[in-house]
Amino acid sequence: MARLGEPRRTATLVAVTRSLEAEAIDDALDLFALLMATRMINPARRKSGTDRLAMLPRLEKASRVLSRAGRVLVEQLDLVAETNADLDPAALWAAVAQEAGATKQQVLAALESVEELVPDDDGAAEAAMRSALVDKYNTVRPFLKLLGESRSLGAAAGGVRVLAAVRRLPELARRQVSRKPLLPGEIDVSLVTPAWKRAVYSNKDLPQGAVDRYAYVVRVLEALLRALSVRDVFATPSLRWADPRSHLLDGRVWEAVRPDVLASLSLTDPVQEHLDGKLLALDAAWKQMAARLEEAGEDARVRVVTPADGRARLSVDKPGTVGEPGSLAWLRGACQAMLPRIELPELLLEVHSWTGFLDAYVHPVDISTRIRPVGRARPSRQRRRAVEQPLSVADRRPVARPGHPGRRRGRRPPVPARPHPPQLPGPLRHRLLHP
Repeated sequence: MARLGEPRRTATLVAVTRSLEAEAIDDALDLFALLMATRMINPARRKSGTDRLAMLPRLEKASRVLSRAGRVLVEQLDLVAETNADLDPAALWAAVAQEAGATKQQVLAALESVEELVPDDDGAAEAAMRSALVDKYNTVRPFLKLLGESRSLGAAAGGVRVLAAVRRLPELARRQVSRKPLLPGEIDVSLVTPAWKRAVYSNKDLPQGAVDRYAYVVRVLEALLRALSVRDVFATPSLRWADPRSHLLDGRVWEAVRPDVLASLSLTDPVQEHLDGKLLALDAAWKQMAARLEEAGEDARVRVVTPADGRARLSVDKPGTVGEPGSLAWLRGACQAMLPRIELPELLLEVHSWTGFLDAYVHPVDISTRIRPVGRARPSRQRRRAVEQPLSVADRRPVARPGHPGRRRGRRPPVPARPHPPQLPGPLRHRLLHP
């Protein structure tokens, strides 16, 4: 740097500083993503799974009581309807106690257990995982101020709300919620998905209508991680977390090359006509799929499901095995019959007797192969035993086995290619082509 003149020295220092700043920001965001995955999301998922398994015996016991009691009640009600008799509640509960072995109090207790263990919404597993995720608030609390006050983060249209919520994290971290509870009007309710509503709004330790600050902060960080992964929120300067839209042409540069680019992509129609055509094609495809699903009924292997996050997805059943056609079996048998009845080592030795191609293989340290008899030099005991001892009967067994499906002659796996020393291909090719 001392030998560089101005302004090159200053430009070099600025470029290096800018590059180091981008690397530092990338490392910080990589650490944030790793922390969210390894210290928060994965442990919370494991904890919620363990808790759900722990409550399974209680749920089984309560469900068993309700199942027996419900079956007896249905049978008694059907009997009352058939005989046109008067309904006697005391007799019904007596029948439940006699046949199901459960009193009224036991049935009501089982009903309360099921209502406690099985929530009303369908996303019970996701909600339980989010509730366990709230306990990890102390893990992210130290860097909330740095993350919220950083001016290196920017947002596209899809990440404006997330970034605005991130900017408020330092204020929420400093707030004394014991004196001034957090209210729903002070947060961005659009970020609270159905899986998070129970954790954010239903904390029994808070006053009625108050928002759980810990749950909301963790939810904002989860939304930030998702927005960073799709670059709705990006970093500047950055190499790995930068905005990919910043590399697009704009202004006069784009107007200069626009006709050529659109012509090369066959996009010569007006924008509105092109979008209307795509919209009609997409609508027709969805209607066709809906008609086919309705026609297939219960036999349809594709379903449209809506999980807890509210985003509809296609669920495809695992395809079953397809039967082997007779022509394929005949072709495999014919190829098996045409294969020569010879082992691969015998084939190599026979070709070597014609061409001598094995002599072209040279060891990288210039040691020739042991095809010829061992010389007069006295070898060691282990080497002499390995060279001169004849093969046993077990060693002479062929690799192919007729009774083993995976070791038939026609089903041998391909031998992986291994690089040869540079001096081998020439002599080897000469021996094989000119024996």
